[in-house]
Amino acid sequence: MVGILLAMIPCLVSVIALASNDPVPSCATGDAESLSLLQAQGTHSRYEPPQSKSLGDSLPCKELRGVPIYILNLDRRMDRFHSLSDLLHGTWLGQQACRVRAVDAHNFSARLDPSLVHEDLWNSVYKLQGTSVNEQGPGFHRVAYKKQSQTPGSIALRMGHALMWEHALQQNADAPFAIFMEDDVNWFHPQFNEVVCSIAQRREPTTGWEWIQLQNKEGQDKFSSAQPEIVAKTHFHLAMYAMTRDAANKSLHNAFPIDTQSMRLDAPKGILRGSLKGFRASPPVANAPDSKYNSDVQKAALIQSVDLISDCQDLNATAMFYPQLLVYQPL
Repeated sequence: MVGILLAMIPCLVSVIALASNDPVPSCATGDAESLSLLQAQGTHSRYEPPQSKSLGDSLPCKELRGVPIYILNLDRRMDRFHSLSDLLHGTWLGQQACRVRAVDAHNFSARLDPSLVHEDLWNSVYKLQGTSVNEQGPGFHRVAYKKQSQTPGSIALRMGHALMWEHALQQNADAPFAIFMEDDVNWFHPQFNEVVCSIAQRREPTTGWEWIQLQNKEGQDKFSSAQPEIVAKTHFHLAMYAMTRDAANKSLHNAFPIDTQSMRLDAPKGILRGSLKGFRASPPVANAPDSKYNSDVQKAALIQSVDLISDCQDLNATAMFYPQLLVYQPL
């Protein structure tokens, strides 16, 4: 308790100082140790999302029957996968989901397959290995990267999403679209089912859509329960989205090789936002924590899920766009 009170001192001081306009540290810019303490104690809404009770155990509309759900997860982040499996346990999403093993940038060597990543790009990126580390590997852009340039993590992330698209094209051939998720999704809007059903039923204004962001940077960690709408224009972040089979096919065609002109996957002029007819849910109907709030700090004890979601069926390498991706996927 004493530690929590100490962590709150900058916030209290900022309130007291309002009358004098003295510059003081704000609650949002407290030291990392205090934020970590608050996170561990569960005292901040950013780390304790409201409980999701909206999904239900039965299919919310017949159009969602057979729609596959792919979850991207690193082998070393089974804590996240246990948490997400618990969140989805007994729901229709969990029943139709499978896990795709993510490519881990921590395992990259000094040379990557040039058919996937141009040698000149990888040479420049690899020089900064170890400068800084984020969830997907060395090279977070705050040190020496431009916001939309490539990092080892962004390259691994593109490979991971490409593997999910490969799965969507090989499996569930009758499904008109699939839902793709990253493993840090931690909350669903009370009207998540209604929004996804409206997408599946092709209601306006989504006629002709190719992909729709269910999670995005707008309103991140706000957990807004306001009435969501499907609106034009997309935003940063790819923690959860729906994509048609045709769009997955098109995205795979454009995914590789990554060169010095390639944008990150969620960049405005990248292969998704710059090439596909996209929409987003506003406010978002799913949430994934903002990484600046230490969302990647592992919990002290590994959560033991009651019923882990199964791994996806193995890909048929001979039917893949990029079978060389399998070299970078954990066995």
